Amino acid sequence: MRLPFPYKITLALTYRCNLRCKICRIWEYPSKDELAIESIEIFFKNLNHLSWIDLTGGEITLREEIVEIIKVIIKNSKRILILHISTNGQLPERVFLLAKEILRFNLIPIINISIDGPPVINDQLRGVQGAYLNSLETFKKLNLIKLIGDVLQPSKFVVVCEAEGPTPIYEGPFDFELFKKEVLPLMEWEKYGYR
Repeated sequence: MRLPFPYKITLALTYRCNLRCKICRIWEYPSKDELAIESIEIFFKNLNHLSWIDLTGGEITLREEIVEIIKVIIKNSKRILILHISTNGQLPERVFLLAKEILRFNLIPIINISIDGPPVINDQLRGVQGAYLNSLETFKKLNLIKLIGDVLQPSKFVVVCEAEGPTPIYEGPFDFELFKKEVLPLMEWEKYGYR
């Protein structure tokens, strides 16, 4: 049976990016003509039955008005259950503030932060020295967010090997020491030509 309307949408808010990834290259696209906040508001007023919204880019936290965009989307999405945000984690404070703003609407965001392997490989693939450390700092900041009487922590941390299709190679709680000792060795980077 076909639904009478879509329940999910993925919206690219910008092509701008503060990394130079060899695996993406979205940063090479022209970043002009981004949707104005007024256009985003009209769009979500007309498509207000969505329950799952993915926001992606480029790097969405480079949009100066990202908090206002999020407010407009949530305010006009009456059935929203899932708000998924993809970020490269290079602006830890902006991601942290964005997550806190989303929580004000009693909506728990799903935030995807990209890490592509150990520090050297990650920074090589991402084209920027220190990208790995910025992503880890974003994880740490998000773990500081408090809900009413609770701490917002990942219920499950999944490391996926994309080289063989989306195959989980680790599932469990996120712990930085565990990540370094047990998860990174599972990533057989040499097998795929990386050192």
